Amino acid sequence: MPAEVILHDAFVEVVFSGEVARGQQMGAENLAHVRKTRLVLFDFSAITKVDFDPMQLGEGMVRLAATGVRLAICSTNPAYFGFGRQISLYSGLEGQAIATFSDRNDALMWLLRNEAAQE
Repeated sequence: MPAEVILHDAFVEVVFSGEVARGQQMGAENLAHVRKTRLVLFDFSAITKVDFDPMQLGEGMVRLAATGVRLAICSTNPAYFGFGRQISLYSGLEGQAIATFSDRNDALMWLLRNEAAQE
């Protein structure tokens, strides 16, 4: 699963690209930062193909959300925006802990605004 994990002060960004397959782990340092910030931005804009059921990724996102982590999904690619929306809808947490956007800035505003509201 080609993914770049970028650690920002306030959130963790995971940028997927190319052909995405199941199996990559986030790594201990990255997970520690997720636990600290409780905010994750997933960017699906550069995905060209997905070789697994999107519900598998959705299940992982639901597990993260259950620990108090907020997740924003963004994609400028309409096909993978739909992929993100599918995950959000089936999570049962859409708009509360998981949301999907076609614009990265909108995703960040939702992510950071929701965090501020929780404090």
